[in-house]
Amino acid sequence: MNEPRTLSNRYRLEVTVGRGGMGVVYRARDLQLDRPVAIKLVADEGIAAAKERFLTEARRTAGVRHPSIVEVFDVGEDAGDAFLVMELLEGETVGERIAREGHIEPAEAVAIASEVCDALSAAHDAGLVHRDLKPANVFLVRGAPEGRRVKLLDFGIAKRIDGATARTDPNVLVGTFQFMAPEQIRGGRIDGRADLYALGMTLYCMLSGKPAFVGENVASLVHQHLDVAPTSLRERAPSLAIPAWLDSLVLRLLAKEPEDRPASASVAKGELAGETVGAPTMRGVLVAAPARPASSSREGMRMLEDDGAAGETAPLELDLPDAPAPLAEAPERPIARVPQRLPVEVARSAPLMVAPPPLPAWLEPLATVPVNVSKRVLGYSLFAFLLNVVFFRGGFVISLSILTIAALGGACMWAASRLER
Repeated sequence: MNEPRTLSNRYRLEVTVGRGGMGVVYRARDLQLDRPVAIKLVADEGIAAAKERFLTEARRTAGVRHPSIVEVFDVGEDAGDAFLVMELLEGETVGERIAREGHIEPAEAVAIASEVCDALSAAHDAGLVHRDLKPANVFLVRGAPEGRRVKLLDFGIAKRIDGATARTDPNVLVGTFQFMAPEQIRGGRIDGRADLYALGMTLYCMLSGKPAFVGENVASLVHQHLDVAPTSLRERAPSLAIPAWLDSLVLRLLAKEPEDRPASASVAKGELAGETVGAPTMRGVLVAAPARPASSSREGMRMLEDDGAAGETAPLELDLPDAPAPLAEAPERPIARVPQRLPVEVARSAPLMVAPPPLPAWLEPLATVPVNVSKRVLGYSLFAFLLNVVFFRGGFVISLSILTIAALGGACMWAASRLER
């Protein structure tokens, strides 16, 4: 702009600080109160739906007061342009941080996710689902005290859980496909657990530096969200020393069905706070439950494992018989009670085996394709070949192309199976 523009004779735009799908964000000054602010203008001028969404964002964001949610000061319209006045934040988004550093260390990622859980809890308690949680909408405030550095942005497509104020066409998907929950993609009724799925996707990006699902087009992303299980973080990024409990929690947040995820944002925060990232543990140390009368049915014990040690782990459920009378009469010790039938992990060493001959160099890239994807490729291509032969008289070029794809899928399965031996 040649000279600073003033909105409603009160706000002077100074410089562009960001652009998004819905609007342009400017650093501006509130001339009446003489303070810096951030102002968001509708990107698509003259489109009534975009302006109405702005008003919706203003009302909903202003209605949820929380230290981890960006504060809205004002909303208005000037020369046909709707604008939203917010607090000016200094810092960067999580997306910008990942782009600069590659990934975020587990301890910091957990701290960020915990503050996001606080913001989501406030929004969900107010009856709102954010629907567009992603690294670009999580802002890290520079110089803020610990526990107050995260701001959740952009409630422009938030929706009431009861659906009372929904204005979106039910046939139109809103949000970012790379972070969208399966039930949101299907167009069904959603609640706060859809935001927890997006939180899991955001945590996955923070910890590994990459999205859980990557596709060349929307159809590929939709298929992965609906039908493909995400790769374990410890398998995806083995060099980053991601704790097993954190990997497990992220995979639970990314469960396809809402009921398989944590029940709420506050529950998810509790699980994040229940472990200490980076704290050393002792392999093979048994923690016994306090003694109880001999009539008690079962007691549990847990074997703690050092995450940094080598070797795979296998889940094990201990179901111990009644304690003998001498143990029942022992005085109680101040050790926390462990739940019955507690699932634990016990380290096991890898079996001795002769390594298979190395794969040919041209097959090594194929071994990185997941087996379940290879099976789908092989199955779909053979089915397509059958349809082509029966209904389309088996055109040579099409038949050869389909058989080539089927052969590629089979080669991927064979290469992957060689590496697993």
